[in-house]
Amino acid sequence: SHLEEDAKRGAAETEATRRMSASKLSSKKCVGGASLALPARRTARAGRPGAVGVKAAAAGGDVPDMNRRNVMNLLLVGAAGLPAATMAGAFAWFFYPASSGGG
Repeated sequence: SHLEEDAKRGAAETEATRRMSASKLSSKKCVGGASLALPARRTARAGRPGAVGVKAAAAGGDVPDMNRRNVMNLLLVGAAGLPAATMAGAFAWFFYPASSGGG
């Protein structure tokens, strides 16, 4: 049908655009003399239209150690805690009854 033909044509145009941009990116003129290697891209099999390949990302080698992670967590709690405590205090102060203030 027309929808299947449009989907095939769109996939072919997308693949052609990806190849063109990959060739432009890998040219030395584009990246200032440094070479650039792009990862291979998996495509769906022709027998299974609409199939999507699953990719999982692995953790990089630059994961901070536990001491640094604890420091970052404390900084986060401190940075978020100060405004939160201020707002909670203002909310609680609203319910505090006013004194009669005799003079």
